[in-house]
Amino acid sequence: MTDLHIPSYTVIQYLRNKKRVPYGVLVAVKNENSSRGYCFGYSLCNKKDKFNKAMALKVAIGRANVEWNNDPPHDVRRMAGQFFSRCDKYYKFGCGVNA
Repeated sequence: MTDLHIPSYTVIQYLRNKKRVPYGVLVAVKNENSSRGYCFGYSLCNKKDKFNKAMALKVAIGRANVEWNNDPPHDVRRMAGQFFSRCDKYYKFGCGVNA
């Protein structure tokens, strides 16, 4: 996975289980054309698979860069509110000024 490119101004948050082992990732990628100033993507690992950070980031960033209308899984929806609040502050959505 040497071709992994993380765009500038990307917010990354790993989802972890009770033992603090990562099993997913949420990302926000800066996008001037979006109403919020960023696009959202996620990746979750199947319970049978071993989590790979590089692969998860590649999938999540790919989803953030493409328009998709799928309903995200429960774990993503559960963390999305806090993640969006963090991203709104980072990209200064509340101030009306995009970074």
